[in-house]
Amino acid sequence: MTQHDRILTLLRDHPEGVCGITFLQTYMPTYSQRIGELRRNKGYTIIPVPCPYDWHQHNSNIATYQLVEGINAEQLQLEDANG
Repeated sequence: MTQHDRILTLLRDHPEGVCGITFLQTYMPTYSQRIGELRRNKGYTIIPVPCPYDWHQHNSNIATYQLVEGINAEQLQLEDANG
């Protein structure tokens, strides 16, 4: 299983979002690069969201990512622009 596959599995298993801490705990230190590749090269819509876990007390800016299926990034931008 590739890192791309592992990331997609985590994102699908946790629709509320996956915190960067979770990716690090699963031994994927380059998760943000892999997410960028999934966006650019594979067309997945993966957006940053606030960390859903109150017990994660982040001391730095750790991103949490959410997979949006059934809509592409261009459609999401159009919806945001139209209010």
